[in-house]
Amino acid sequence: MLATPAPTLPSPASKQLKIFVYHLPPRFNVWLAAHFRRTGRWDQSYLYSLDAKLHRWLLRSPYRTLDPAEADYFFVPAYPSLGFYDYEFGLYWLAGRGHLFLREAMDYVRMTHPWFNQSRGANHLLVMTNDKGATFIRGSVPQLENVNLITQWGWVRPHIHRRGTDVVVPPMLKVDKLIGESPFMGREDKLTAYMGASSSGYAYLLSFVGSVRFHTPGYSMGVRQKIFRRYNQTERFFLRDLRGDSYKGPRKALDPREYLRVLQQSKFCLAPSGMGFSTRSYESMAQGCVPLIIQDDPDSNTTVDQAFEEILPWTKFSLRLKQTDIPNLPKLLADYPDERWRELRRNLACAWPRTLWLNSDNEAPGIQKDEKGKANATASLGAQGYLSNYDAMESIMHTLRRRLARKRGEALPPFEWRTPASSCKSVQGPSIQTEGPVSAAS
Repeated sequence: MLATPAPTLPSPASKQLKIFVYHLPPRFNVWLAAHFRRTGRWDQSYLYSLDAKLHRWLLRSPYRTLDPAEADYFFVPAYPSLGFYDYEFGLYWLAGRGHLFLREAMDYVRMTHPWFNQSRGANHLLVMTNDKGATFIRGSVPQLENVNLITQWGWVRPHIHRRGTDVVVPPMLKVDKLIGESPFMGREDKLTAYMGASSSGYAYLLSFVGSVRFHTPGYSMGVRQKIFRRYNQTERFFLRDLRGDSYKGPRKALDPREYLRVLQQSKFCLAPSGMGFSTRSYESMAQGCVPLIIQDDPDSNTTVDQAFEEILPWTKFSLRLKQTDIPNLPKLLADYPDERWRELRRNLACAWPRTLWLNSDNEAPGIQKDEKGKANATASLGAQGYLSNYDAMESIMHTLRRRLARKRGEALPPFEWRTPASSCKSVQGPSIQTEGPVSAAS
């Protein structure tokens, strides 16, 4: 690890954000985990666990207020993710039982306290981590019409994601592996060599490892299928379908470290959608690979917002193409200017913490039987522990604060998305300006 001293955090441009956390009856959250026999088993579906974890983090965060009169937002701590499977709430999008669950939760909030009715829910927050996010939910649960939904799926359509109201966040990745293998967290000499590499020196022009699902046309909006059919045998394209064949052989799995090495050895890493949201953009960023985002629907001429697009300039650290570019993909990627690619990489080195959950207790799921197991399952930033002040949790807070400032007519400078990560200082210099936690004292 690079022993970089913790930076001085700047003061926010507006008053501290304040969030009141409701206390709900346990049937809306913790009782949903009561049937699990083993401690730690309840969060095995790790990708979907933000509803529970954000609740836990907010309860002890500097953003929490116990006085609803001074609250900017009200957080509703319902855990629909715990019912996706066992209670048949629905995983891809909520089904009837899931709708009933949220209607009852919101009715409790609306009928027990006055604050929901005062704003008609416009200052309320609810987490929904379904694959397809908020798809159809406002039609089925009218109480959510004005609520700010925190989701992992940002397809910009009226019945799915509403810009300016909803917040797109990254999925809850197991950051212990991502950080442990990331070149951005390595020794200074290795980081310098990695960042100095030419785009022509990579083993793969493009890589993708994951499910393709040829018989599910809507999966990934058809992107994975089109690219795999066209380029499975293409030189310097590393494509592997974990559910079927690839040029490396049928059903040849990769262990996590091997998968991350493939990302590190790639000039671009394909970041399509999945059934809804996908992890590829965020995994690629953590490994220093420029995400190639192809997430558009030609039929409706719509696209998908990535996490925190209100504050993060994705065009500065990723390449975005459309499905119409797929026939020319090898040439487009091979001819991409080296200096422009290097610039994307340099910006990646500064932005990556903003899209990961770096809280120190963001452990991998399941029972950790000893101290070594616990250490291996926990995100460890070492000497860069201060980066937890620049992670996805803080990105939510910055997004909400800046929305409040706009509503109040306050003038705010452009958001400084770069972080004081050692990787950023190595490519941008030690004097970079950064924007720290919203909770920093004014």
